[in-house]
Amino acid sequence: MTLFYLGLAWLAGIKAGQLAQQSALAWLLLFGLAAALTFSLRRDANLRLPLACAALFALGGARYQSGQPQYTPQ
Repeated sequence: MTLFYLGLAWLAGIKAGQLAQQSALAWLLLFGLAAALTFSLRRDANLRLPLACAALFALGGARYQSGQPQYTPQ
């Protein structure tokens, strides 16, 4: 079930990346915060999975935003 929750968080992050229209940098900052909290609170079993899901959610959003084309005037 853990892999299912992590995959679902990744897909939800991709959808949120489409809706939120934040830069990939903002998503990566959110990932850094969630990953740091996951690492620092790794001994607490009640917080480990939700924080890992938050980290993958942010990576999904960053992945979506980094895949968008950048249009510049020519």
